Amino acid sequence: AGLIIKGLPVMDGALHRVPTKADKKGVKSGVYKAFLDGRPAGWYRDYRSGDTDVKRWVFSGGDNIDPLARLHLKAQAQQNREDSARAQAQQYNRQAGYASRYVSRLPQATTSPYLTRKGVTAAPGVRINPGGELVIPFSNAQGKIRTYQRIPE
Repeated sequence: AGLIIKGLPVMDGALHRVPTKADKKGVKSGVYKAFLDGRPAGWYRDYRSGDTDVKRWVFSGGDNIDPLARLHLKAQAQQNREDSARAQAQQYNRQAGYASRYVSRLPQATTSPYLTRKGVTAAPGVRINPGGELVIPFSNAQGKIRTYQRIPE
Protein backbone atom coordinates (compact mmCIF):
# COMPACT_ATOMS: atom_id res chain seq x y z
CA ALA A 1 0.00 0.00 0.00
CA GLY A 2 1.13 3.51 -0.64
CA LEU A 3 0.20 5.13 2.66
CA ILE A 4 2.00 8.34 3.57
CA ILE A 5 2.53 8.59 7.32
CA LYS A 6 4.41 11.66 8.49
CA GLY A 7 6.66 10.64 11.36
CA LEU A 8 6.03 7.49 13.35
CA PRO A 9 2.61 5.83 13.28
CA VAL A 10 0.36 6.69 16.22
CA MET A 11 0.05 3.47 18.23
CA ASP A 12 -3.10 4.29 20.21
CA GLY A 13 -5.59 1.74 18.87
CA ALA A 14 -7.65 4.43 17.09
CA LEU A 15 -8.32 4.76 13.38
CA HIS A 16 -6.09 7.23 11.57
CA ARG A 17 -6.88 8.47 8.05
CA VAL A 18 -3.80 9.31 5.99
CA PRO A 19 -3.07 10.24 2.37
CA THR A 20 -1.77 7.70 -0.12
CA LYS A 21 0.78 8.19 -2.88
CA ALA A 22 -2.03 8.34 -5.45
CA ASP A 23 -4.16 10.88 -3.53
CA LYS A 24 -4.61 14.48 -4.55
CA LYS A 25 -3.79 17.16 -1.98
CA GLY A 26 -6.15 17.06 0.99
CA VAL A 27 -7.52 13.58 0.25
CA LYS A 28 -6.96 10.77 2.75
CA SER A 29 -7.73 7.40 1.16
CA GLY A 30 -5.54 5.39 3.53
CA VAL A 31 -6.40 4.21 7.01
CA TYR A 32 -4.47 2.41 9.72
CA LYS A 33 -4.93 1.27 13.30
CA ALA A 34 -1.92 0.38 15.43
CA PHE A 35 -1.51 -0.96 18.97
CA LEU A 36 1.27 -1.23 21.53
CA ASP A 37 -0.38 -4.08 23.43
CA GLY A 38 2.45 -6.33 24.57
CA ARG A 39 3.61 -6.91 21.01
CA PRO A 40 3.08 -4.00 18.61
CA ALA A 41 0.61 -4.83 15.86
CA GLY A 42 -1.94 -3.25 13.59
CA TRP A 43 -3.57 -3.14 10.21
CA TYR A 44 -3.83 -0.78 7.27
CA ARG A 45 -5.81 -0.35 4.07
CA ASP A 46 -5.54 1.74 0.92
CA TYR A 47 -9.06 2.49 -0.31
CA ARG A 48 -7.80 4.19 -3.47
CA SER A 49 -6.07 1.05 -4.77
CA GLY A 50 -9.33 -0.90 -5.02
CA ASP A 51 -7.75 -3.71 -2.99
CA THR A 52 -10.39 -4.73 -0.45
CA ASP A 53 -7.96 -6.73 1.69
CA VAL A 54 -6.90 -5.37 5.05
CA LYS A 55 -3.16 -5.78 5.52
CA ARG A 56 -2.16 -6.91 9.01
CA TRP A 57 1.25 -6.75 10.64
CA VAL A 58 2.78 -7.85 13.93
CA PHE A 59 6.15 -6.83 15.30
CA SER A 60 8.39 -9.89 15.07
CA GLY A 61 11.24 -8.74 17.33
CA GLY A 62 11.37 -8.25 21.07
CA ASP A 63 11.53 -11.88 22.15
CA ASN A 64 14.21 -10.98 24.69
CA ILE A 65 12.06 -8.45 26.55
CA ASP A 66 12.24 -8.51 30.33
CA PRO A 67 9.26 -10.44 31.83
CA LEU A 68 8.50 -7.58 34.22
CA ALA A 69 8.50 -5.10 31.33
CA ARG A 70 6.21 -7.42 29.34
CA LEU A 71 3.83 -7.59 32.31
CA HIS A 72 3.85 -3.79 32.52
CA LEU A 73 3.08 -3.51 28.79
CA LYS A 74 0.16 -5.93 29.12
CA ALA A 75 -1.24 -4.00 32.10
CA GLN A 76 -0.90 -0.73 30.19
CA ALA A 77 -2.60 -2.27 27.16
CA GLN A 78 -5.51 -3.45 29.33
CA GLN A 79 -5.83 0.03 30.82
CA ASN A 80 -5.84 1.54 27.32
CA ARG A 81 -8.59 -0.86 26.20
CA GLU A 82 -10.71 0.04 29.23
CA ASP A 83 -10.16 3.77 28.66
CA SER A 84 -11.12 3.39 24.99
CA ALA A 85 -14.26 1.42 25.85
CA ARG A 86 -15.26 4.05 28.40
CA ALA A 87 -14.68 6.90 25.91
CA GLN A 88 -16.66 5.05 23.23
CA ALA A 89 -19.57 4.47 25.63
CA GLN A 90 -19.58 8.18 26.49
CA GLN A 91 -19.63 9.08 22.79
CA TYR A 92 -22.50 6.65 22.15
CA ASN A 93 -24.44 8.15 25.07
CA ARG A 94 -23.88 11.70 23.77
CA GLN A 95 -25.14 10.65 20.33
CA ALA A 96 -28.12 8.83 21.87
CA GLY A 97 -29.02 12.00 23.79
CA TYR A 98 -28.93 13.97 20.56
CA ALA A 99 -31.09 11.36 18.82
CA SER A 100 -33.63 11.35 21.64
CA ARG A 101 -33.91 15.14 21.70
CA TYR A 102 -34.21 15.30 17.90
CA VAL A 103 -36.93 12.65 17.66
CA SER A 104 -38.93 14.01 20.61
CA ARG A 105 -39.26 17.43 18.92
CA LEU A 106 -40.81 16.00 15.77
CA PRO A 107 -44.55 15.46 15.22
CA GLN A 108 -46.03 11.99 14.92
CA ALA A 109 -46.22 10.86 11.27
CA THR A 110 -49.69 10.22 9.95
CA THR A 111 -48.97 9.71 6.28
CA SER A 112 -46.20 10.26 3.79
CA PRO A 113 -45.56 9.45 0.12
CA TYR A 114 -43.29 6.59 1.24
CA LEU A 115 -45.97 5.03 3.46
CA THR A 116 -48.57 5.46 0.73
CA ARG A 117 -46.34 3.71 -1.83
CA LYS A 118 -45.80 0.84 0.61
CA GLY A 119 -49.51 0.66 1.46
CA VAL A 120 -48.94 0.90 5.22
CA THR A 121 -49.74 3.32 8.00
CA ALA A 122 -47.25 4.94 10.34
CA ALA A 123 -46.50 2.88 13.43
CA PRO A 124 -46.64 4.60 16.83
CA GLY A 125 -43.45 6.56 17.44
CA VAL A 126 -42.67 7.13 13.76
CA ARG A 127 -42.11 10.84 13.23
CA ILE A 128 -41.83 13.18 10.27
CA ASN A 129 -39.25 15.94 10.03
CA PRO A 130 -39.67 19.38 8.39
CA GLY A 131 -38.06 18.04 5.21
CA GLY A 132 -40.80 15.42 4.84
CA GLU A 133 -38.55 12.50 5.79
CA LEU A 134 -39.88 9.76 8.01
CA VAL A 135 -37.85 9.38 11.19
CA ILE A 136 -37.86 5.89 12.69
CA PRO A 137 -36.54 5.82 16.28
CA PHE A 138 -34.63 2.78 17.57
CA SER A 139 -34.78 2.07 21.29
CA ASN A 140 -32.86 -0.17 23.68
CA ALA A 141 -34.43 -2.78 25.99
CA GLN A 142 -35.23 -0.02 28.50
CA GLY A 143 -37.21 1.89 25.87
CA LYS A 144 -34.71 4.74 25.55
CA ILE A 145 -34.09 6.07 22.04
CA ARG A 146 -30.50 5.34 21.01
CA THR A 147 -30.56 6.21 17.29
CA TYR A 148 -32.90 6.78 14.38
CA GLN A 149 -33.21 6.21 10.65
CA ARG A 150 -34.45 8.79 8.17
CA ILE A 151 -36.40 7.64 5.12
CA PRO A 152 -36.84 10.20 2.33
CA GLU A 153 -40.18 10.77 0.62
